[in-house]
Amino acid sequence: MRYMKSRIREICQERGMTLSKLALRCGISYEALRRYEIKGLYKAQFGYMVRIAKALDCQLEDLFR
Repeated sequence: MRYMKSRIREICQERGMTLSKLALRCGISYEALRRYEIKGLYKAQFGYMVRIAKALDCQLEDLFR
């Protein structure tokens, strides 16, 4: 089964933001963000995806490759 890759790190870099800062902004642990970044967002709760997109000022679909 193939999963959509996450663009979290790429978007963070475009915004000049670190994963640590994003984690604080979202109220999500750094470890969870790393997991989503590495393994993809397929297991992320929808609410977390919304928080990430809002913190990065992007659309949900922008988070995926």
